[in-house]
Amino acid sequence: MSSLKNSMKVYSHLVKNEKLDDNYWQKLIAVRAEVNRVLEQARKDKVIGSGLEAKVTVYANETIQPLLAQLGNELRFVLITSQAVIKPLSEADVAEGELAGLAVKVERAEGEKCPRCCALCNRYRCKCRTRFSVWTLR
Repeated sequence: MSSLKNSMKVYSHLVKNEKLDDNYWQKLIAVRAEVNRVLEQARKDKVIGSGLEAKVTVYANETIQPLLAQLGNELRFVLITSQAVIKPLSEADVAEGELAGLAVKVERAEGEKCPRCCALCNRYRCKCRTRFSVWTLR
């Protein structure tokens, strides 16, 4: 039960945040649709096999960037990728996509597949909190 309480503490900032209303999620769904479009192209180009093999860099304008930043590290779960990074649109080395103010770059994530969450993670400590000792059981 204490594990559940700890999980609730981790995500409580998302639940209590009034800025995460329906309007917020509609914008986020539009961003996710654009990311999915680029992920699908990366799959066709054999850059990745699945979304969990991807490191996504989202280059966003001043309007979209704060929306994504509210999620922090949880953005990777919303996008269903191993890693998600947010950078200013001015730093983009890829063209803007179909959603104005947004450019998405997909690369293969570094790391090994975690046996617990299936994301590509650092071998010594996964973001799902799986520790090295679990990895050695394989």
